[in-house]
Amino acid sequence: MKKFFFVTLGLLSEAGDSFSEKINKLKEEGKLSAEEAKKYIDEFKKYQQELKVKFEQQLERTLEKVKTVKNEEIEAVKKRIEDLEKEIEKLKKESQKKK
Repeated sequence: MKKFFFVTLGLLSEAGDSFSEKINKLKEEGKLSAEEAKKYIDEFKKYQQELKVKFEQQLERTLEKVKTVKNEEIEAVKKRIEDLEKEIEKLKKESQKKK
């Protein structure tokens, strides 16, 4: 899960770098003014940051759900072990009575 998180953040970063390079190239070619280029890059960085925050929030919710499920499973296993231990003790007592 952590690997996925870092890969996604890396892709977002690469996308930003690629976008900035293309905008700067358009600016150098005279197809965009410096102000337009800065505006597009700033807007993209803002959008990129919003995506990062949303992704992190979703990841946190997902991890919390996984953690909750695991905790529930652990509690169920603990309960089963306790029940089995009680059954073993009961069988031991019955066995001792027969002797």
